Amino acid sequence: MVKEAYDSPKTYPPETSHEAYAACLETCHDSDGPAGSDIATYYASSVETAHAGHRINYSTEVVESTASAYLPAGSAMPCWECHNPHGSTRGNFAMAPDELSGSQITNARGVCTRCHREYDSAESTPTVAGMTLKKLPATVSQHSSAGSAGCAPCHGGNPHKASHHGGGAGGVECAECHGTTGSHAVHVSATDPRGPRNMTCSGCHDSGDFPYFASGTDSNSDGKYDLDETDVCDTCHSPGGDYNGVETVGDSVGAKDNWASRVYETTTTIQAGKEKWCAGCHDKSPSEVRGVSAPNVVGDEGAATGYGTGYGFYKTGHGLRLGLFPASEAPAAGVECAGCHDFSRNHMDSHARTYSAASDNYQDGYRLRSIGGQEPMDVPRIRTGPYSGTADAADSRLCYDAGCHDSDLYVNPGNLTTNFRESTYNSHELHMRSGGDWPNRWDSDWDGSGDSFDNCTACHNVHGSSSPAMVRHGELVSTPGTTDKVPALNFKYTTGGVELYPTRSQSNGGRLDLPGGGGSVGSNGVCSMCHNQQVSYSRTPTDFYPPRIVTAYGKAGCSTVALAFTKGVYTNSDGTGALVENDLALTDLDDMRTITGVNHAAGDAAAQLTLSSAFDASSDVGVDAVAAATSGSIFDAGGLGMDTGLVTILADETPPTLSERDPDHGATDVPRNQVLTFTLGDSAAGVDWTTFSISLVGDKGYSKTYTDLDTPVVSKSGTQSSYSVTVDPDTLFSLDEQIVVTVNAADLLGNALTPPAWSFTTEAAPTPQTVTLAPSGLGSNPGGYWTVPVADQWATYLDTNDGDTAYATSNTGAEGATLYMAMDDGSLEGATIQSIQFHVLARYVSGWSPDPPSYPGNIDIGYQTGAATQWEYNAPVPGSGSYIDVASGTYLTDSDGGVLDVTDITNLQIGIKRRTSGAYPLRITQVYAVITYLPGEP
Repeated sequence: MVKEAYDSPKTYPPETSHEAYAACLETCHDSDGPAGSDIATYYASSVETAHAGHRINYSTEVVESTASAYLPAGSAMPCWECHNPHGSTRGNFAMAPDELSGSQITNARGVCTRCHREYDSAESTPTVAGMTLKKLPATVSQHSSAGSAGCAPCHGGNPHKASHHGGGAGGVECAECHGTTGSHAVHVSATDPRGPRNMTCSGCHDSGDFPYFASGTDSNSDGKYDLDETDVCDTCHSPGGDYNGVETVGDSVGAKDNWASRVYETTTTIQAGKEKWCAGCHDKSPSEVRGVSAPNVVGDEGAATGYGTGYGFYKTGHGLRLGLFPASEAPAAGVECAGCHDFSRNHMDSHARTYSAASDNYQDGYRLRSIGGQEPMDVPRIRTGPYSGTADAADSRLCYDAGCHDSDLYVNPGNLTTNFRESTYNSHELHMRSGGDWPNRWDSDWDGSGDSFDNCTACHNVHGSSSPAMVRHGELVSTPGTTDKVPALNFKYTTGGVELYPTRSQSNGGRLDLPGGGGSVGSNGVCSMCHNQQVSYSRTPTDFYPPRIVTAYGKAGCSTVALAFTKGVYTNSDGTGALVENDLALTDLDDMRTITGVNHAAGDAAAQLTLSSAFDASSDVGVDAVAAATSGSIFDAGGLGMDTGLVTILADETPPTLSERDPDHGATDVPRNQVLTFTLGDSAAGVDWTTFSISLVGDKGYSKTYTDLDTPVVSKSGTQSSYSVTVDPDTLFSLDEQIVVTVNAADLLGNALTPPAWSFTTEAAPTPQTVTLAPSGLGSNPGGYWTVPVADQWATYLDTNDGDTAYATSNTGAEGATLYMAMDDGSLEGATIQSIQFHVLARYVSGWSPDPPSYPGNIDIGYQTGAATQWEYNAPVPGSGSYIDVASGTYLTDSDGGVLDVTDITNLQIGIKRRTSGAYPLRITQVYAVITYLPGEP
């Protein structure tokens, strides 16, 4: 009778299975039974005790296979699976049976883990009630065999109604276990300064199916969203912009793939190699937390500027790691976010701009670190009382006392080394003076009203600018989603030559290129001025930045050290000679290695050292250091000497990267004469260009391999940290041919690129293409008086639409003054020329001022490829104020009426004829021709 009742649960459905446990529960283990343990009450299923009876739920988190299960889902676990009423031979806790356990069970945890094995247990998972179980998930530290805690704190105090996943039934909240794994703590903590604070589990997870996520793309069609599939990270971590904050791509540091390993080393420091973590949120596609967008500090790394491509923290701001700043030519600062910001201060506070002048909370508002226990910046900077007539370095400790900038250059009126000076005035010092009755000059909190004396950050944006010297241009301080502060101060270097965007060394001064009139916060968005907004200054440029070693990289098993300098260096103070072994010193305290060779060309900003032996696996890389041997060993072109500060040799085992491929992988309808472009980057040791090769293999027989020596097919620009590579194959691809591209390269330490998949398919039929030709110089000039400001600079003045900045002029005179411009040849060898069209941007003006009003007139334009000139028509040029694009028709023949060919393009000249006489100058700012052709073999 007892045995029958004890075994009978195998045949009972879930709704009545409690009745089958009568031998145990009603006879002894009920509320008035002699055993004194009321298990029956806990074991019965009800709304209040949904987990009662240690229910079998067939959960895929727990069960591997139910193929042999003898109880339906929802059944209560039979008593005998966990208890032997006759005891055990080992004296197990709670009468646990000897089966399925090879040792004595001494506590409640042991009873549970005889079925629910720890994830790292050496024992195989058992079969229980016919079900094959899984091991415990590894996301909880106590699920390991090293764990000692009981199961009850998470799953409830009574195993007869245990919670399957924490919470409820006496269990704890999810965060008390999972808040300690991976990066959970940063998200759910109420006090962690790094995170959003107090996030709930359902903020990311599907609350009905933990640990899966709430939304995403179910790519494997299992009805769930795992970490790879979810999109819940996207809003807060921002996959868009220049840096992907969700997935690690290129220099990005993604949230998903760093979830387990984490980004932070401590609450206040970031792990080495993950310093660009912040950029994933603070770029042009910012993250959004609680409706507040992260301010953009990365800028726009693809934007065209007068000084190249890109602006922002890593391009023109303090984050630039290598080389020189593109305009000021100052050495790269190489400062990471933690160099200025204090990560222990609260990060997210639901305010787009935390700082306000009224609150006087500049340090907290921008999370700035203290300098020597003192305030880093005095902002808002208010001085009461009489005008002091002096500048105070203590007002900008973060800039000066942190060891970056020499305060004497900026606060000493007698120091005329600064490039912001005029005659006998140090203009930096002049602007930094304080006191008097006009403190509200600078709008330090960007609310539209002045509230502070000037400080370093009044004029300079430390995160970078499209203007030289980080002078504010407004993009990074505009109201979020707008450009209302652009162009801010709009600073430019000036020069007497034709250079439109001169660098510091090319300049003779600078100016604020703003509308005239008095400067005010309302007009420029930055500050009120005691001078006109179009103010300028003149000086001779100085270079006060000595060269220094920016980085030194090595790796275990390699005897090469790759050095990068802030600028080109020499062994002699007169700017001559390549570096030699004695110019550098290696500090190696354990192995006493020496420098046996230096690979360097005079004036290069990089060098490779050869050591007497390879680095060991420990106590070398990350410990050994390199420096200039003496202060008289290494110089820049101007004779400034490098100091002897040690630079630690860091590890680099990361190969170069290949990015920005054109055409893209998988592209179709690619022209037969496609030029391939891509970027080879290596931000550590740098790319070894001598290892470069590229192979192009087609499925119709095309096969070409080029190396670094195959010029001009292969060309590059940039530095070893980032080469922009162009490959212009000397043979056309076939039509409808799939081309597989394989690029090989290594860095200077031998870390080799793994070539990424790259293929494309060419067009099925030839497609006409166009090329735009700019002037190459002055053509045949039959008559008339035309000038440019600098002789023989015709191509420079007429190659782009620079408005009244650069132009050619027919000042005054009779109708008929004619100008011919020779055009670039276009490198169209083998092509079939289909047509020519040309454009001239022109306007007549009244007067000779820099920006005179327009005057209506007429011009004629034409082209010449042989003996005759084909003139277009007498075209009107309205007096609209801007340059008018006078465009020709499309010509299908040469100027003599013959068939167009490549020779005609080589000989092409564009003619401009003045058709309005009088004292009204005719200005031309751009001339160009558009050639339509079919590619052919050279």
